[in-house]
Amino acid sequence: MNLDALMDTPRIYTALAEWGACILYVLLLRRKVTGWKLPVSLAGSLLVFIAYQEFAGTLPIYFWIPCMIGAAFLMCLLLHLLCDTTWLDAGFCCAQALVLAEFTASFHWQLYVWWALNYAKNSRLFSTLTMLLLYTGIYIGYYFLERGHFPPAGQWKRTPKRNSHCTWSICHQQHQLRHAKYAVFQCHKFHLVCADTGRFRGTCHAFFHAGKTGRTSYEK
Repeated sequence: MNLDALMDTPRIYTALAEWGACILYVLLLRRKVTGWKLPVSLAGSLLVFIAYQEFAGTLPIYFWIPCMIGAAFLMCLLLHLLCDTTWLDAGFCCAQALVLAEFTASFHWQLYVWWALNYAKNSRLFSTLTMLLLYTGIYIGYYFLERGHFPPAGQWKRTPKRNSHCTWSICHQQHQLRHAKYAVFQCHKFHLVCADTGRFRGTCHAFFHAGKTGRTSYEK
């Protein structure tokens, strides 16, 4: 058994993990590419992801961080091209998708390496089957956890853009937010919402008061 080959996650598995995480957010966000163009675009992007990862695998180790930045850019570009989002919204979703993809790929490969070392076997068929099973299970579970943060299909509403300058606010239980253009909020997890365009989660009004429970309302 070649132990060196087990030390790194296969590049094609990483590409599939990143591509699958992008698909998850494509399903959650409002899409601007529909019909037959959507599956064709996704299939073409998969080839690009695989080619990029295979090329990155041939580079020296000190190119690892630039290659990770390039992979994140590809994911962000795919979300922006397929979904009706701003670059900011696409970048925020890309950050979550990248973390999800890297966790999923690493978790699967750690389990496979444990199995391979304990049973002294190295099976590409077994690793592929377990990869498909684990990736599918994690992404389906994450989809149902995440979809509550997005309005149902057909209930997106775009509000007129304002000419005022962009206001940034981060609010939690100890902060108060009113009439912000962009808001980051949630009890346990931060989420970015564009209240002017409704492109990410819809028009939002959030009120948080220190020591009190936050209350949110949405215009759909």
